[in-house]
Amino acid sequence: MQSERWAAGAGSVVGPAGPLGRAFHWFHSSTVHIIVYTRTNVAKMLISGVTSSKRICDDHLYVRDASAQRVSECRRRVRVAPAQWRRELPQLVCQNTLLHEVASSTGRPTLALTYEGLQLDKEAQLRRVLSFVGRAPTLPTRAADLQMKRTSEDMRRTLLNFNESLAEVRELEATLGVVGRCPLAEMLSSARPREFADCGQLPELDCSTRPSLASRALRGMRMVLTK
Repeated sequence: MQSERWAAGAGSVVGPAGPLGRAFHWFHSSTVHIIVYTRTNVAKMLISGVTSSKRICDDHLYVRDASAQRVSECRRRVRVAPAQWRRELPQLVCQNTLLHEVASSTGRPTLALTYEGLQLDKEAQLRRVLSFVGRAPTLPTRAADLQMKRTSEDMRRTLLNFNESLAEVRELEATLGVVGRCPLAEMLSSARPREFADCGQLPELDCSTRPSLASRALRGMRMVLTK
């Protein structure tokens, strides 16, 4: 099969022949900038996945040109089952960690960009991106106002079973043995945007045994290719 044939090219770079090979060599001969975009508050990321799948708002969670109209919060609320916290929260922590590891392994220039960083200062983060890819850090007019978050930052206003969830997450911290080192409960109870440190390197989380997360993690990596 053509995809199994390998051909030399572009110096010492070796890759597959055919159309895939041309793309492979173009990748290696280009300047590839990798932007790793993560949400550091994995508790809120889990809830965001629940709310988006259940379509709890009358319209989309984000609205274009939000400054031109009054934006009201979603009124409907959701419930997250205890088993979902136990199953998905450690996976989301490991997913973020794996993303950074995959990007680092490429040897390409890498920029870490976070959801919370954009919430706290959109313009500064967008300038970081432009500078990273070698462009003038000049933003279009009102570039930072293109979208606005519509759901509450305080999960007490979103979760029907907030107290139950908080108790479950605290218990999960204890079960994992990461109390004081991976503040999952603090993430859930945080009522304002805040960047949290990655705790996926903690051996108690055992992220190295979760290879199935690789494909999900890669979806969060953005590659900017320039010639």
